[in-house]
Amino acid sequence: MLNSSPNQAFPLSLAQRGEKLRISAVLCGHSQNRRLADLGLPIGREIKIIQTISSGRLIIGNGNGRLALGSDCTRSIMVNPIN
Repeated sequence: MLNSSPNQAFPLSLAQRGEKLRISAVLCGHSQNRRLADLGLPIGREIKIIQTISSGRLIIGNGNGRLALGSDCTRSIMVNPIN
């Protein structure tokens, strides 16, 4: 996200291609939070935006893998930019 402060979290859905981010919070129920952790997206994980598809849908890189996330999911994941 352009012009974001390093300490200001924003929804993953607003991220731009190529950004490196850290997951700071997941604003959904316990089961969704656990599911994301099981997929390799726990709080604190560093990710990179590989591709923005449309309306908040993204392909992200997390370590050696890639995941496609829908817009409902990306709106509930809060991230901070990594310098």
